[in-house]
Amino acid sequence: MPASAAVLPVRPDVLVVGGGLAGLMAALAARREGRSMAVLSLGPAGLSGNTLVAGGVISGASRAPGNTADLFFHDLIASGQGLADPELASRLAGDSSGMLECLESLGVPLRREGRGFRCVHPAGHSVPRTAFVDRPAAALTARGRAFLDPLLAALSSMDVPLLNGLRVTDLLRGGGRVAGVAAVDRKSGERLQVRAGAVVLATGGYGGLFRKTDNVSDSHGDGLVLALEAGCALRDMEMVQFYPNVMPAPFRLDIPNSLFRDGAVLRNRNGERFILRHNAAGELMTRDALARAIALEIRAGGGVDGCVYTDCRGVPENVLRDRHGLLCAALAKRGIDPRKDWLKGEPVAHYTMGGIRVDPDGRTGIPGLYAAGEICGGVHGANRLAGAALMEAAVFGRRAGMAAAREAGPLPAKTEPVAPSGKGTDRPAADRAAAMKRLREILWTHASILRDAAGLRAALDETHAMREEWGRGGGPADRAFGRTLRLAGAVTASALLREESRGAHCRTDYPGTSPDWAVSLAVTLQGGALSIFRDEPARPSAPFSGDAVF
Repeated sequence: MPASAAVLPVRPDVLVVGGGLAGLMAALAARREGRSMAVLSLGPAGLSGNTLVAGGVISGASRAPGNTADLFFHDLIASGQGLADPELASRLAGDSSGMLECLESLGVPLRREGRGFRCVHPAGHSVPRTAFVDRPAAALTARGRAFLDPLLAALSSMDVPLLNGLRVTDLLRGGGRVAGVAAVDRKSGERLQVRAGAVVLATGGYGGLFRKTDNVSDSHGDGLVLALEAGCALRDMEMVQFYPNVMPAPFRLDIPNSLFRDGAVLRNRNGERFILRHNAAGELMTRDALARAIALEIRAGGGVDGCVYTDCRGVPENVLRDRHGLLCAALAKRGIDPRKDWLKGEPVAHYTMGGIRVDPDGRTGIPGLYAAGEICGGVHGANRLAGAALMEAAVFGRRAGMAAAREAGPLPAKTEPVAPSGKGTDRPAADRAAAMKRLREILWTHASILRDAAGLRAALDETHAMREEWGRGGGPADRAFGRTLRLAGAVTASALLREESRGAHCRTDYPGTSPDWAVSLAVTLQGGALSIFRDEPARPSAPFSGDAVF
């Protein structure tokens, strides 16, 4: 270890990296197993990450008639279009049946209706199973706090240390397993080490790699490359979900797709309900199909400033008031009345289905290393259903935390970084910011909703040239950006290799879906270079009947 790296006195049995819903659930589960815990986060735990800006909806099986775990499982498999891991999907569906009550018991304020939860019915779900938080005072753009605040309070009552403001630069290994992390303090630049009996990565996805996104600014997938360097496999890296309809101004807001079930329609610059040319049933499509249709319309010249319109005049006024009151109130503050004003919206990067290959308990295949939440791949396959992300974070955060607690090793006397970063000096922050801006533009232009071979090859060439410039030497921030470039290469190369269109992956030069491609693409690191290969297809199975109480 570099002489300048201080070993912190905090030496938990389990160290969770990431302060969103998956990370806090993992920490709570491990602590309730009787293990010592610490949570390390780039921003303030519980006040940063994509959970914070989530819409506050969560989908799961329940006691409502017809809303069974079996049906949820089959909807997940259908949405994944041949790429969802059936074992992960079965655990998600099975555990979800008790998770809503579990979260409510922890203090998450979910809206009740009668003896159950009030649920909406997004596209792709066979029945209404998407619950939402009952927190009227919360801003529409920060409703994830309804999930995070109660978990933070629970961890505080258990005296779990929160190590905020630290960027992980390396995983540590010792005794034949992952045994902690090396990190740098974002403010002081001090290099630190935290040793632990096991590490749970819950650092989120990589939607922030695209110029247009509703993710928080640091969603660059750092944790995925740390896992890759430790020997983990990634999967489905080409599968990026684009939310179909995000209002860019006067404030950024995801326009809820539930408006379409209530009577709203999409229109192009000429006022035409263009979606009927793509789907005779109208706007009630899953997110992948809707985003693709909107992107094609904009490319064909039907857009307005890169957007299309949402026309809510067909939504009854009482439905707007009762079901979408918070949306209407937020718009009214900006002088917008959805009863008469059309809302401009555009597709943006929203969620990444690709990630670390794990088993249902978050094991990565590397002793001592676990993962949970959006950092993982396989649950959703080629498309994610609405509300399934928060349920995934809760279910698999809990499972990974329990597994890490039960399998944590003894604290080793000596550790070393998996991929030593050296002691170089970072370039000026402005140089990195300019390079990141360039990278996000490259990926948005060539590897976002509509892709083709020429664009993907151009993206690969440009990111390779940038990696030649940034991928060697430098300090921890420069090295983190080099990892970001490596991840961008994994996304782009996987998209180039998959010569078909499936779910969120649309190749305009291969518009059809091929049965030969009903396989996941795996990504590993071999001799310092990315290796991408076809994985064996997973076979559907019966849903697992789970238990989601602590």
